[in-house]
Amino acid sequence: MLHLFYAFALVAASVHSADRAALAAVQRIYVDSMGHDDEAVRFRDVLRKDLAAAGFLVVDDPRHTDATLSGFVSIRVRHGYAKAYSTVTLTTADGRLIWGGDFGPALRLSPSSDTVLLRSKDIAKRLKEDRETAVRTAALASRDRAAR
Repeated sequence: MLHLFYAFALVAASVHSADRAALAAVQRIYVDSMGHDDEAVRFRDVLRKDLAAAGFLVVDDPRHTDATLSGFVSIRVRHGYAKAYSTVTLTTADGRLIWGGDFGPALRLSPSSDTVLLRSKDIAKRLKEDRETAVRTAALASRDRAAR
């Protein structure tokens, strides 16, 4: 039986124009702790896999990275359904914030049994899309400068 989630879309990621070049250069990512409970540890592991599947090189040592993804995951149970919410930020090695967002449930026809997995996939997909946009923007800017 299909259930209609009344959940709202909560996916707000941001990239400021000054940070697009830095985001475009990100290839190696260190995923920091996302909390200390069992679901947060699992979320970090799943997120590492999803980022690798999205084309990022996930590293084990923060000293060998282009950027660090940090944040937290929160599980809320309401009306018998568990929903995962996450806030993440991506910072450069010198601590400059270049990307971030809040991710939560979206409208779905049936509840997922694994909302932690859905949040991880949302984050990896959005970061990949925003990085690809940053790469295209940087290429266009470079071409415009060369044409002048």
